[in-house]
Amino acid sequence: MLRRNPNNSFRLAAGALIVCSALAAHAEKADRSKPINIEADQASLDQQKGVTVYEGNVILTQGTSKLTAAKLTVNQDKAGNQYGTAIGNPATFRQRLDPDSDGKVEWINGKGQRIDYDNAKQLVTIYDNGRVQRGGDVVTGNVIIYDGKTQQFQATGTRSDAHGQAMKGGKGRVTVVIQPREKKEGANK
Repeated sequence: MLRRNPNNSFRLAAGALIVCSALAAHAEKADRSKPINIEADQASLDQQKGVTVYEGNVILTQGTSKLTAAKLTVNQDKAGNQYGTAIGNPATFRQRLDPDSDGKVEWINGKGQRIDYDNAKQLVTIYDNGRVQRGGDVVTGNVIIYDGKTQQFQATGTRSDAHGQAMKGGKGRVTVVIQPREKKEGANK
């Protein structure tokens, strides 16, 4: 049961923030300064263990960012590193990116049965029927990993179990769709 404590609100919000703010590269910078709103059928906090759990129709929003899940669990270790797991059928996220140099605005959308975030490593991992779309570009696979430090994606078709371990016979395919880019005037042909 969640008890009222001035520090609880901060810890709940801080835990949720790591999941939401890490999901997209070049996410709209203004989102980081916006309040976090979390709706769920229930929430619990264990301060001793550093675990916060939101269950039932979880909706987390911060600015243009939105995460939906059936269950969101956020853990914090003694060093202050936070780890989040969103589980759904599917768990989804959506975030607007900062406009490009031409002022064009894009959105990044993703989904999977499970989405993990490790803020110490700056890794987002999407498991089971993962899909990430940015504009017309799409990556699908059973495991999609985004490294926030290097801003690189890795996708595999291998199926995984509930703990992210590869399953035997779990061979699958990765699909990548990249839209042609328009050349700017004056660019070399």
